[in-house]
Amino acid sequence: MHDSDPVLPTEIPMTPLTGVRGWLLFFVIVMFFNALLALGVSATVGAGAIVTLPLFGVALAAGIQLVRKKKSGVLLAKIFLYANCGVAMLAVIIAAATGADGIALTQSVLYMFRALLFGGIWLAYLYRSKRVANTYGV
Repeated sequence: MHDSDPVLPTEIPMTPLTGVRGWLLFFVIVMFFNALLALGVSATVGAGAIVTLPLFGVALAAGIQLVRKKKSGVLLAKIFLYANCGVAMLAVIIAAATGADGIALTQSVLYMFRALLFGGIWLAYLYRSKRVANTYGV
């Protein structure tokens, strides 16, 4: 090679989006901590733990299966997200039907909006992501 030879940039081959990285890894971490937080909050209420303990179990199983690159992890994650939204809506209905005070009703409504927003964003990701499709074959 001479000093006058131009140095051409090398092309970096595009690798397909696969593996538990990026937004998928972020989702696994956030899903786990979201379920852990809900479990901690419901433990102070008592009866709420009956519902959130199984949700936490599903979130934990989903996270483990997603990290292990098992297709069932995607299904478990979707089940968790749908169930979390359902529980949140049920909490609002129960709070309204039992005549809960303003604070309890407001907390239930905020929990529902948070669950719907969290669930909607992550369900859209799980259904549309190329990384999810490539990693799990869904």
